[in-house]
Amino acid sequence: LGEVLQWKGEWSEARKYYDYAYDRMITVKPTQTKDIANVLYKIGEILYQEGKYEEARDYYERLRQNPFSAR
Repeated sequence: LGEVLQWKGEWSEARKYYDYAYDRMITVKPTQTKDIANVLYKIGEILYQEGKYEEARDYYERLRQNPFSAR
């Protein structure tokens, strides 16, 4: 749902779904790093689309360093 909302330009709603997905993923074991990385990348995309370039860049940088450190 997050991706569909993102395509529709409903970034705030999409972000809620991505945040929820991220929270669920980090509590489920085993954790799939690739899936978490994808969600974090999507959150960075939303921030960029909202014009929050510095925050998006920081998010991408944290993701690059360690996908579990983005929060």
